[in-house]
Amino acid sequence: GALEEVDFTINGELVGRVADSGQLLLGGGGSATQWGDSLTNLPVPAPLVVTLSLDGAGRSDHISFLSQEIPSLFLFTGAHGDYHKPSDTPDKVDIEGTYLIAQYTETLLWYLAPRVPLTFNAPPQRTGGARGGYGPWFGSIPDFTPHEEPGYWISGTSPGSPAERGGLVAGDRIVEIDDRSVEDIYGFTGIIRTLRPGDEVMVVFFRGKERREALLVLGRRE
Repeated sequence: GALEEVDFTINGELVGRVADSGQLLLGGGGSATQWGDSLTNLPVPAPLVVTLSLDGAGRSDHISFLSQEIPSLFLFTGAHGDYHKPSDTPDKVDIEGTYLIAQYTETLLWYLAPRVPLTFNAPPQRTGGARGGYGPWFGSIPDFTPHEEPGYWISGTSPGSPAERGGLVAGDRIVEIDDRSVEDIYGFTGIIRTLRPGDEVMVVFFRGKERREALLVLGRRE
């Protein structure tokens, strides 16, 4: 079949708002045994800053390829409150930043294409936490700006989400969920994937230097 001719995929979703941080997440780096840290050796057009994740990083269209054991990379600049809403208007697209990502994607392709065939390696997100469906909804918007302190920093919350109802706001740093330590965004998503919609969770976070707690009931992602 046609899938047998596909060596790998690169999926870019939510890559239209780079300007605020310059941060670009390259996920899925662990889905081929030949990739890994070698992907950090590629030139990146300034002022773009690429962070590599070995995780599958998100539930986007590339998941269909991972399920067929095809290595897949995922480009992502962070969620935002306008996602899937009429308020996501063309004037909010960072044209220059998107162009830089297109340049970087071309660099990726020129580097990766001659280095096939690849050996598929199931990324971490495909083990342990999968429960079918679309999983629980927390509703935070990640902040990919580099920070020295450990934790999962958020740049806001989605309207009507459990995170918003729990009082979380931009700049908060989540450090624990149900007594489980959160070192970064990947630790956070790893914990959330083990939970179910309707679960009640205790979230410990810092607002500035003040330690706070919030009790949230996870929603259902649809």
